[in-house]
Amino acid sequence: MHLRLLVLFAVPVPCDASGGEQGEAAISQFVKLVHAAYPVQTSFVIDVGANNGQWARHVLERVREYGTRMRVEPILFEPQKEYAASLRQLAFDWGGTFHPAVAWTRATNLTFYVSNFKEASSLSEQIALTFSKPEVNAHVRRVTVPAVNLANVLRSCAWRAKGGPIILKLDVEAAEYDLLPRLLITGALCRCTFLLIEWHLNALPPERKLQGVMLRNALEDLLTRGCLKPPQLIIHDEDFLNNF
Repeated sequence: MHLRLLVLFAVPVPCDASGGEQGEAAISQFVKLVHAAYPVQTSFVIDVGANNGQWARHVLERVREYGTRMRVEPILFEPQKEYAASLRQLAFDWGGTFHPAVAWTRATNLTFYVSNFKEASSLSEQIALTFSKPEVNAHVRRVTVPAVNLANVLRSCAWRAKGGPIILKLDVEAAEYDLLPRLLITGALCRCTFLLIEWHLNALPPERKLQGVMLRNALEDLLTRGCLKPPQLIIHDEDFLNNF
């Protein structure tokens, strides 16, 4: 007798981007928690892959409009030099921190690929090249950038927050598949109140794609079962071209 085993793998379903309705819902909940928090607490807006800072600036403007008695600090990560001045000013205005670096699993130096489409500049050469019209440009510019241990930053923010809400946006152009396992096993991801994650499955090599799908589909359950106090809301940004 021949047995046939059919294995079904759940495929992610596209949802709204971090600026869409679901992302706005997370921001609204975050702002309300900030407003209700105690003055001795601190809240953090952590924008990893900040690019021009539009998302972090939007969240901070919402906080200002709603009003709060507590301290709110932006923590911004972006290695592209053309955005450094405006991001440094944004961090200064709110008493936060700007890291002209990429977020990573440890402190080191890494190769960063600069795309013609700046938002696609990445630690992934494939993503940077895809958005640089590879039929015209066969290569993208490489630069060496510093990397910061993101788990350490999150743990430090959680300690300083004293229970204040933390919202994390992770848009790192496929580096999420390296970062998230580290953040999970260190417990750093448990310290976040809201998570907005942009996924880039198509940037993974074939031998890692199944692992990437499984990480995406298991993430919420891992956090729910593994954290004493799991994040209140997780938003998955799964652009069709990046994931299907």
